[in-house]
Amino acid sequence: MKKNIILLLYTVLFFGCMKDMNLNPDNTFYYKGDWSASVVNGRIDLKSLVLNNEMITADPDGLLRFVFRQDSVFTQNVYDYTKIPDQAPFLVKVTLDSPEFETGTNLGTFGGAKFKSIKIASGTLHWQATNPTFQPVDLRLEIKNAEIDGEPLIIDLACQPGQSQNSVSLEGLNFDLTQGVGNLTYNNLSFKFTVSSKAEVKKGEEIDLSLTLNNLTINGATGYFGQYNLELPSGKLPTDFGVLSNIAEGLYLANPSFKLITKSNIGLPVTFTPAITGISKNGRVVSLNAEPFVFEGSSTMGNTYSYAYELSPETSNLDNFLANVPRQILYNGGVLLNPEGETANDNFIDQDGYIVMGVEAELPLELKTKNLVLEQTFSDLDLGIDDDEIDYVEAFTLGFNVENGFPLDADFYTYFIDENGAVVDSAYIAMFDAATTDISGNVIAAASSVRYLEFTKGNIKNLLKSKSIKARIVLNTSGDGDQIVRILDSYYFQILIGTRFKLNYQL
Repeated sequence: MKKNIILLLYTVLFFGCMKDMNLNPDNTFYYKGDWSASVVNGRIDLKSLVLNNEMITADPDGLLRFVFRQDSVFTQNVYDYTKIPDQAPFLVKVTLDSPEFETGTNLGTFGGAKFKSIKIASGTLHWQATNPTFQPVDLRLEIKNAEIDGEPLIIDLACQPGQSQNSVSLEGLNFDLTQGVGNLTYNNLSFKFTVSSKAEVKKGEEIDLSLTLNNLTINGATGYFGQYNLELPSGKLPTDFGVLSNIAEGLYLANPSFKLITKSNIGLPVTFTPAITGISKNGRVVSLNAEPFVFEGSSTMGNTYSYAYELSPETSNLDNFLANVPRQILYNGGVLLNPEGETANDNFIDQDGYIVMGVEAELPLELKTKNLVLEQTFSDLDLGIDDDEIDYVEAFTLGFNVENGFPLDADFYTYFIDENGAVVDSAYIAMFDAATTDISGNVIAAASSVRYLEFTKGNIKNLLKSKSIKARIVLNTSGDGDQIVRILDSYYFQILIGTRFKLNYQL
């Protein structure tokens, strides 16, 4: 979410698009000490926002629609789903007067996994020998039912008198684990030992061998991968709401569509439990509380399976999550492999195996506005009065002439802030009337309103010494709080803000 979304509402448009307004005061003097200055004079038309933002579209009837896609919020690959623990040492006694023999053990796994085949991406076989004779003995170890590039893996073990050890890389080794010395058809490791050279030994003399598989990573496997939990990757996304950054809270959408899109070429069903949290610009934390969902996985090697899990207010906290207007989204969660346990269908994965989850949101700007809060701070405030004139001001008024082409009422709160960031005064005015709408809720006539904000002599000095103004606007529909308001690209907002003050001496 690293692109701007849109400034939906008319007060946001006014306070978020100052660059389009005239900020040059009209320094017109009047007789008897009156001076009026035009501080803001501008018009905003939503059609231009559709042209300037690739994430915003307009339906044929003009309804604005925000569409957002991020294909990869997190990705997991083959190594996350084929984990194998370090193996316990496999102890073998090699009788030196026997020409060869075979033995085996079982691969240790997580969650009761039953692998039928695996391909080793990396890892080692570490061997350690204890030779009780006084002569070196050469052993040949063949890993049965395994091959590298079509050839069996044969390892020569040089067992010196006393203790000897070494490690051998298993990279690229393909195991067939269905065959072995026991009756199992999975997880079988089989070894063949041959005494290739030795001096004279006593009958029955043995060499003690320890074989250990370490640091195995698997980039291909078939079988049953077990049932256990993994943690999803965690991270954060800045949403960068752009011109929506003025909205502090209360953005309730009537028909939002929010989907988690999961794709994979792994033959593995999993249950995802996503944990997604939004943090507003004011630090308020709201969890999405999405319910777990099952992802079936691919049915055929080489094919990709995709599933769109659509969130709704019934299956999640979507309404409140969006209403919090998150500026940052934190994500993590968990995944359960094979939620139904072992079935007749084998799991499978190859070296290109992956699971990726993305987000797709389509938000038609149909609003359920109940106390939608907008905030904006204006710095470098200039009300047209020089510092040496402050003591002579005996009356001061801010005037608002508004033509509102949006179907929403708004109450307006102002906070005057000094150079140290402290609020020195505040004021409230029931400011904007909603435009007239037809039976469908579409605007048919803009509403014109004139409002004045007058300041008494006791707080004029604080006001005039303020360096910035914080505006807080609370929007509501004119009638029932559940009324749906559609924001069309034909809506506009025009405002003129002026100051009027009177000095206590003749100019």
